[in-house]
Amino acid sequence: MRIRKATIKELETIQQLNLDHFNYEIELFDETLNNKWTFSKKGANYFIKKINNEKSVVLIAEEDNKIIGILVGEIPPKDFSRKPRIILAEMKQLFLDKNYRSKGIGSALVDEFFKWAKKQKATRAQVCASVTNIDGVRFYKKHGFEDFNLFLEKEL
Repeated sequence: MRIRKATIKELETIQQLNLDHFNYEIELFDETLNNKWTFSKKGANYFIKKINNEKSVVLIAEEDNKIIGILVGEIPPKDFSRKPRIILAEMKQLFLDKNYRSKGIGSALVDEFFKWAKKQKATRAQVCASVTNIDGVRFYKKHGFEDFNLFLEKEL
């Protein structure tokens, strides 16, 4: 198993893993996600920008030359931050093919993200997970993330 930065050549595979992630989230946690976004022009442009921008990263996990997982992260622009004294590294997405879970691959992706974030001089890391995703929340807490903000939603 190897962790490395993604390239534009892998865009379609990254999009497919993102679609798998969206479908997983829709089925179990959040039916409001738009799984048509992934292969839309906006979706493609999102991943192209994340791959090409030095303030963002798309990491892939591969085994036997097959991409089995992705992690998308970024350093949001300073003017976006409500906390100007910190440099935030935000993990936007982490997803592994279901056949490769619970084998340390997600942990390897997170560790590589932390290394990248430190090189970017980030002082804090953040991730958002569905509150009902008990396994996901447990995974992130195992990696040092703590409850910090609580977002509440209401159907109107």
